[in-house]
Amino acid sequence: MNYCFLFLTVATLAAQEVFTKQYSTKKTAGAVTYAALVSISALCMFVLSSGFKFRFRQELLGYVLLFTAAYCAATVFLTLAMGCGPLSLTSLIHSYSLMIPTLYGILFLHEKLRVSMCIGMALLVLSLALINYAKSDRKKNVRWLLYVFVAFMGNGLCSTVQKAQQVAFGGQYKNEFMIVSLAGVSVILLICSLFLERKQLLSSIRRGWYLAVPCGILNGLTNLFVLLLSTKIAASLMFPILSGGNVVLTSLISVWGFHEKLNRRQLAGIALGVASIILLSL
Repeated sequence: MNYCFLFLTVATLAAQEVFTKQYSTKKTAGAVTYAALVSISALCMFVLSSGFKFRFRQELLGYVLLFTAAYCAATVFLTLAMGCGPLSLTSLIHSYSLMIPTLYGILFLHEKLRVSMCIGMALLVLSLALINYAKSDRKKNVRWLLYVFVAFMGNGLCSTVQKAQQVAFGGQYKNEFMIVSLAGVSVILLICSLFLERKQLLSSIRRGWYLAVPCGILNGLTNLFVLLLSTKIAASLMFPILSGGNVVLTSLISVWGFHEKLNRRQLAGIALGVASIILLSL
């Protein structure tokens, strides 16, 4: 049963990126508005999962502020990246964000640097070189790389702050931390959407709510499944399966569902990327 939940989590991870990609293809779609709807839906999911029990300590505020900023950047810029780049390659590079909490563990928590980790980092560099995305459209390529980089940093910092918070508080206040953080994210993104996307706000909601709401619910379910499995399956097994499985599944969906064309070099880059993610997580 545990492994059924594990592979179901792979599906919920991939489905989130598919919903985001589908929304980003709409010409009048607002990235900030979509991110706000996703965060509100995820917030509702965490409120329900908490059983309406809430204990908060002021010492959590620093972690909340860092996570809120990182989550805002990750959700908005991932949506923008999906809008001007292929699902498969965006998902692959986005998955590399696990390097940030990995390095945090080595440098600040004094975790051991393993041979598999060194090999994984080398494969990562080679994978990025092989991907060689959109060489014929340099302007679009630079814009996509910028969006992916910000999403990469935001997502990696989210994981790092979560890890730091859990270490500092002995694994407690998971729901409280996420509820307050997502509430802050929702307010910030709603305000930003009113200023930045006022003209397209209503059309973005009308065209995208049916994609954003399930995406947010899936985000909440993903976190619930991970919390459920964290004490039942070793992290060294769980996270490589989640990361690698997500990349493989989104790559297959991008080719068959969105008809994206990848050359042999990009396919080799994706294969090496999956290998690097697994090695980095071992």
